[in-house]
Amino acid sequence: MNPIRHKHQGPWPLAVLFIVISISVIIGGIIYHNDQKKKLLSEKQFELSVIADLKIRQITQWRMERLGDGAFLGENNLLVNKFAEFLKNPRDRDSRINILQSMKSLTDNFDYRNVLVIDTFGNVKLSFPNQDTLVGDHLHPMLPGILKSRKAILTDLHRTSQVSFVHLDLIVPLINRPVNDTLVIGFLALRVDPEKFLYPLIRSLPTASKTAETLLIRRDKDEIVYLNELRHQEDAGIFSRRPLSEKNLPSVMAVQGISGTINGMDYRNVPVVAAMRKIPGTPWYMVAKIDREEILSSLNMQMNMIIVIIILLILSTAALIGIFGWAQRVRYYREKYEFEQDRLALVKHFDYILKFANDIIYLVDENLNFVEANDAALEAYKYTRDEFLGMKMQDIRDNENSFEIQERVRKINKQGSLTFESNHRRKDGTNFPVEISTRVVNIEGSKYYQTIGRDITKRKLAEDTLRESELKFRKIFEESPFPMIMTAKDFGIIRSNISFCNLIGYDQDELTTMTFKNFTHPDNIKVDEISLLRMVAGEIPIYKTEKRYIRKDGRIIWGSTTINIIRNTKDEVQFFLGIVEDITSKKEVKMQLEKSYSLLKATLESTADGLLVVDLSGRIVQYNRRFIEMWGIPPEIISSEREKDAVEYVVSQLLDPKSFLENIQNLYSEPGAIGSEILEFRDGRYFERYSQPQLINGESVGRVWSFRDITQRKIAEREIINAKEKAEESDRLKTAFLQNVSHEIRTPMNAIIGFSTLLNEPDLNQQDRLQYTDILFQSGNQLLSIINDIVDIANIEAGQTRLKLKNVNINVTLRSLNEQYRIKTREPGVSINLYIPLEDSKTEIITDSTKLIQIVSNLLNNAIKFTMQGRIDFGYDLKDGFLEFFVSDTGIGISEEYHEKIFTRFYQVDGAISRHFGGTGLGLSICKAYAELLGGRIWLESQPGKGTSFRFTLPYNVVS
Repeated sequence: MNPIRHKHQGPWPLAVLFIVISISVIIGGIIYHNDQKKKLLSEKQFELSVIADLKIRQITQWRMERLGDGAFLGENNLLVNKFAEFLKNPRDRDSRINILQSMKSLTDNFDYRNVLVIDTFGNVKLSFPNQDTLVGDHLHPMLPGILKSRKAILTDLHRTSQVSFVHLDLIVPLINRPVNDTLVIGFLALRVDPEKFLYPLIRSLPTASKTAETLLIRRDKDEIVYLNELRHQEDAGIFSRRPLSEKNLPSVMAVQGISGTINGMDYRNVPVVAAMRKIPGTPWYMVAKIDREEILSSLNMQMNMIIVIIILLILSTAALIGIFGWAQRVRYYREKYEFEQDRLALVKHFDYILKFANDIIYLVDENLNFVEANDAALEAYKYTRDEFLGMKMQDIRDNENSFEIQERVRKINKQGSLTFESNHRRKDGTNFPVEISTRVVNIEGSKYYQTIGRDITKRKLAEDTLRESELKFRKIFEESPFPMIMTAKDFGIIRSNISFCNLIGYDQDELTTMTFKNFTHPDNIKVDEISLLRMVAGEIPIYKTEKRYIRKDGRIIWGSTTINIIRNTKDEVQFFLGIVEDITSKKEVKMQLEKSYSLLKATLESTADGLLVVDLSGRIVQYNRRFIEMWGIPPEIISSEREKDAVEYVVSQLLDPKSFLENIQNLYSEPGAIGSEILEFRDGRYFERYSQPQLINGESVGRVWSFRDITQRKIAEREIINAKEKAEESDRLKTAFLQNVSHEIRTPMNAIIGFSTLLNEPDLNQQDRLQYTDILFQSGNQLLSIINDIVDIANIEAGQTRLKLKNVNINVTLRSLNEQYRIKTREPGVSINLYIPLEDSKTEIITDSTKLIQIVSNLLNNAIKFTMQGRIDFGYDLKDGFLEFFVSDTGIGISEEYHEKIFTRFYQVDGAISRHFGGTGLGLSICKAYAELLGGRIWLESQPGKGTSFRFTLPYNVVS
């Protein structure tokens, strides 16, 4: 049955609903379109900002690398000295060839197109290659300022009539610091072609785009100048200009100090989104832009799809609303038909209930006369229908006067209904309790009282029995010597006995306002809650625990707690009953015992010595973990608790077990003896053993063994002896080195002093003067080489050597060294041969070129020094991912006993040979340190009289 019936509604609410849904869908589509448009523009603005920042970092890094090259070249005393010699004598063929080779190396290995050597008057003295060799109008006025500041600069992008291409110039002032550290002797101009090195950085974009573009600009008076070609204006070329009056041009905004991401019009008068940044340290600005049309092109496609979806949604909504309206109309007529059927069934149902219900049901009029009653009422009161109908209400009430009946009628009329208990009387005069529920009903304008009654005789008997049971339980509960407490399902205190109040310190009135949590220690609350929930769920039948309570006076006590659930007949939780036993004194005694034991255990375990306690019969009483670790005794042996088993296991590891067993026998033969000894094991360990008796009341009851591992002390003693020997050897080598270095330094110094004096002779001819000058120059270079070696080894010792990794072409580097040493080697019977098996394209690796050149140069210098005739071969092979370099000669060779020592600092194979050939003994030490620093190693193969082959490796880190 469904007593609530829906009234049939017209089509207007559905039409309004359709219009509301359609408008909501359209508005949602518009909001989505605007949100997507804003999101696309925001993402593209962020992307342009990232691209602009990336380009600025790349350009800044590129400029710093160029300025770093300038600083490096300006501080390279050897290179500056070569240029000084050339500028002093430009016609010297050897000097010119040497300078050209260095200039060629700069153009081959660095990002430079031309290299010019310029004197202080701005005249080009030498250039490589021989093209665009003039100093233009842009560079020439800058030379006096560079001459004054003595610092390398990188010029702006410029184009002059004397040079055929747009370029930048790196100008390096040449200062011969050993002679005069303030005098500029000339300039080194390195020209950079931006089309080859700079513009590719600007043009490259991380993502593909039809309209995106990055622009490098600067301000020139009232115009902006585009320093790179414009992507969308082919005839513009480099250095195209636009006036500052074009305010919407992002480039104009950039030079006026506006930075960030903005909307504007580009040089094509097309709307764009642009990000603008100032490039630090330059007059340049970076602008990254893209057409708004390209950004929003994907959104237009999405919008077409959204429109289609909106139309489909509206049509679908109209169809669904139409179907819903038709279904609602059908349901209305169906419910109308069902309602009539339900009404007829309801009438029959009420007639059936009234006749056959188990409860007493009767109807009373305003005068309290019975006008209707069911069979259950007639049976309860023992009357026939004719006798019962027409009787007064007071005729069946026991001991109730008319006033009491009228008072209840008044309440019923006021409230509309009333439920109460009363005693009724049967026809035979017997009484029985009844629970009455009366309600006022109006039938055709007349007031009646419909009453339902239930015989509660059995319930009253059960209540009396329960009341008597509760009285007994209360007496047991309150007079029990055990502390007891009752809590509700929410753990609020219902009742507690006197014993519990005395235990916890609160009286009963205070406890009824509290819960179990109020006097439970915080550490136990969480465990209590979980356990009680498990008990309610039936996982555990009872909850027992030992927990802490906080008394009213703040004192903490321990209680052994047992909690049961008291359920009703429906197996529902009524309350919890808890019994608590005070175990505070037991806990304190137990804690004292545990504390004493833990202190003893901690003392045994905290000592670094191994401890073992045995009684007089040899049974193991106690031991610590350190004892097991020191002796390595297996668990099955120590678990037997027999000292004999442990001793037999340990004795098998000693070098001299017989002596150890004899000492043990002597100790046990004298119970009060104290002994100690040093034990040496086959595996190289040393233990210091102590043994003393365990005395109680002056009598020995066992023995305590203490073992201390002194292996490290023994090792330290040996290391001290070895270190002393190494220190003496090092002192000897340093003494020999100082003697050798003093000889090496005095030799060129004597030459410098002697020939400097001879240069002052008045009758000295020009040829002798040139010869003496050449000797002075060679002696100075020799002295500088010695000092450089000492500085390098000092930096290595101090850990100050740092790698400068960059792209290095191995073939180009070795060819350059080959040309230098072919010129340097004057011995007619010695040839130098270079071996390079790989193509140039495969030898571009990442390493420190300076240290690589120094290693190879030192090895070539040694080979030239000790080879009187024959050949010197050098080069490399590719083996197992490493480049294995070699320098082989047919010189005097080295005995095998010196192969390891030769790389030691200050060490030289033979004093007589060293004095004959010269040298400090540091070159090979430097080579070894640099090779290991670069990730490789160095070694040699040699036999006396058959030559020497030095080899070292570098990782083959190919430039990707």
